[in-house]
Amino acid sequence: METISQKPLSNLGKNKDFIDNQFKKGQSGNPAGRPAGTVSVVAELKKKLQEIPDGQKKTYLEIFVMKIFKKSMQDEDVTMMRDLIDRVDGKPEQSTNINLKTAQPVTLELIKKYNNSKDEIKE
Repeated sequence: METISQKPLSNLGKNKDFIDNQFKKGQSGNPAGRPAGTVSVVAELKKKLQEIPDGQKKTYLEIFVMKIFKKSMQDEDVTMMRDLIDRVDGKPEQSTNINLKTAQPVTLELIKKYNNSKDEIKE
């Protein structure tokens, strides 16, 4: 068995050059940014939700939230109620208790080993 730290990740794949050059520290993966004229569906939805429909006094957002709330109450849909609560307060945090003095190192059992000299996977 080998631990993760014993073998560098760049030696595990066939295309070593790709892995070594995939990410460069301090360099953006998209230096040009989003192309001009690109439409954001989310931005358009947010804009539409702020509008007040003809003949109404409330925004689309207020109507939408009211309908979801009423539907969850009428159907007694606990899942929908939980989702509504999670949207308002966020999901509760979960904690994990790890004792670092007794924790075992994470190891991987390598079924196939990488052969650097032949650039192939050898069983």
